[in-house]
Amino acid sequence: MDLNHQTVNLFLMLKKFYSLLFIALTVLSCSEESNPKFDTDNFTSIFDNYKFDIDYTPIDMVQTSDGGYLILGRRKLTTSNMSGIYLLKADENGNFVKELEVDETYVNPVARLTQIGEVFYFACMEYPFMTANIASVDPDLENVAFTPVSSINDIIPTYPSVASYIDNQFLLQCYDHENRQSGLLIVDPVTGAASGGKAFTIGIGAADNVNEAIINTFAHSRRSFPYEVGKSGGTYFFNGFYNFTYSLVFTDLVSDDPIGSSETRSVKTKL
Repeated sequence: MDLNHQTVNLFLMLKKFYSLLFIALTVLSCSEESNPKFDTDNFTSIFDNYKFDIDYTPIDMVQTSDGGYLILGRRKLTTSNMSGIYLLKADENGNFVKELEVDETYVNPVARLTQIGEVFYFACMEYPFMTANIASVDPDLENVAFTPVSSINDIIPTYPSVASYIDNQFLLQCYDHENRQSGLLIVDPVTGAASGGKAFTIGIGAADNVNEAIINTFAHSRRSFPYEVGKSGGTYFFNGFYNFTYSLVFTDLVSDDPIGSSETRSVKTKL
């Protein structure tokens, strides 16, 4: 085969290759054209911050009526060992809209973020008294308000750990550090009024170091526990401290003793 023939064959091969490449790129380009529904239903968003000393931890997220999203989170504070409250608003495509760093008087927000009407509610506590509050915020993060949770049945509602919206009320778990007991309360999310509740001792004669160890789990620098509350039929339950253990406790909110419990971990002073 002479040189001219080889050159012609090479030219034809290259022409065929570039034609196939052009077709592939065209198909790929068409497949990547923006699809509004796909972009709304499927996206990944990374919210960056120019402050290198900031630490945000997401807790819960709900979708707003405009198709956007409201994110509740914790932020690291330099004024105390508790976590501050952080709120972020994103649009329906996950794009950043607005953020709100709540005054450091209110700390340690807990799940769950609950929508009632056009207002969103969650539990937190007031520093330095550690009393439980119900926070309310509008979907545009324009106004945030706080309502103290009332005491009931000798339960002082301090150190809230989790809240679930059940039967149009918040089922709120807290740790009453003054009386050294885990409390489960039924709370009106709008008024903060407790209409029922029961508390269970962390252990008869619990020493100060046990009480302190439990309180330390609420600090942002310490490991937290998977607190949970719920209701099954007429029985309420919570994951919390009871009888020197971290336990799953069942109660009817009437009997002084649990109607059942499952010990999961002993309370140690090194917590």
